[in-house]
Amino acid sequence: FYFLIGSIDNILYILINLISRIVATGDGIDLTRTSIIWCKIRPFFASTLPLINLTCSCLAAIDQFFITSKHVKIRRCSNIKWAHKIVLCFITIWSLHAIPIFIFYEISPITQTCGNTNAAYGIYTTIHLLGLATSIPAILMVFFGYLAYRN
Repeated sequence: FYFLIGSIDNILYILINLISRIVATGDGIDLTRTSIIWCKIRPFFASTLPLINLTCSCLAAIDQFFITSKHVKIRRCSNIKWAHKIVLCFITIWSLHAIPIFIFYEISPITQTCGNTNAAYGIYTTIHLLGLATSIPAILMVFFGYLAYRN
């Protein structure tokens, strides 16, 4: 289930980014420079969708550990009803996490480019990318992958 959601998430990510690139390259119309709505929506999805995919990969590793456990109580932690609820919960969390994009992203009147207008949010984004989006998922997947291997 987690890989199915991750695959759907990847398809959405590719479609959203591919369509905007095709329009920008083919027609010469960069919607992020002309539409304030697209300026805010595209970074929202570019931020949210990869985090959902990483979360699904982590949840799949954790679920694999649960399934391979010798203990019945731990094996019972792996069921589809909980998987649905957990995925929905994380989709909500990552969507709420990206709300500042709607506040801080604007089209610059000088350069006519879409970007972050808040320096503090820029620093937060950098720290977030190093911690949340790279280190923590890698550690979780390695840890639970190792535990599943030991089972």
